[in-house]
Amino acid sequence: VNPNEADELWKVTTMAATDALWRAFRARRSAWTVFARGMAAAPRGGRRMWEEREPPRPKEVGKDGVHLAHHTDLTGGKLPPNQEQNARLSDEAKEAMTQMHEDDPEKWNVAALAEHFAIRRERVLAILALNRLEKEAIEQGKPHFPELRELARKAYGPGYPKGNGEKHIALVRTYPKYELLTPEEAEKTKVPNIEEVIGKKSKEEEDLLVEEFKERLDFNTGLTGKTISREPRFVRAPKRPDEGWSFVVKPLGKNAPPPYVGMPDGSQREPTEDEELYIKQNTPKARKRIE
Repeated sequence: VNPNEADELWKVTTMAATDALWRAFRARRSAWTVFARGMAAAPRGGRRMWEEREPPRPKEVGKDGVHLAHHTDLTGGKLPPNQEQNARLSDEAKEAMTQMHEDDPEKWNVAALAEHFAIRRERVLAILALNRLEKEAIEQGKPHFPELRELARKAYGPGYPKGNGEKHIALVRTYPKYELLTPEEAEKTKVPNIEEVIGKKSKEEEDLLVEEFKERLDFNTGLTGKTISREPRFVRAPKRPDEGWSFVVKPLGKNAPPPYVGMPDGSQREPTEDEELYIKQNTPKARKRIE
């Protein structure tokens, strides 16, 4: 047997067997039956199962290769067009935002800056944090790669001075709900305004999202939890203290006592501020999923 023909036969058989196993799994049939039928003949006008097929197109990509997520509005027209504008603010706008916040943090707080630059509060928090980290790196003499900013400007343009009013829109699922009422009951019944319901729920969810985002941002950038190690234990195990380990203990149960720190000598003490933060981060938040 020619070695090239043997390699090709092995390739064809492997591809056909793999395809047969997948088809059998979906059809709840014998893999050998599907494999034999596929090797015997192809359907009229079709292809054999070992022939190359066009790679599947991701569901979120359209025929023109454009991601549909950027062109799909699930809010009923409440979002303005060109959502990429909010993520492409110019460097001048970001520097002005930081300067305004440093000059008068009470007047130009996060909410005021978000309204002035027509972007969400999470984006304002991220811009202020990144500019702070860049300033600290420059003062400490660390590399901050200013040439990357010029490359991004040449590749994507100078950016926009403001956003276009991005905001969080709550997803409110509705369904028909019919009730048989008398004329008197119908006059007294107040039908809720769906726009008011969506606006109220959007604000509640946005406040919760901003609060969680700020907590995680402050921890990730080192503003909080400075004594908590960010390095995984499997990467570099911490050195054991001379006096021994202390453990953060969180008792379980409805009537359990508050968390405490167990010391090496068997005594207990109250958690510090960073230890309280560690306990809070490892406590699941009881809330519904926000979409």
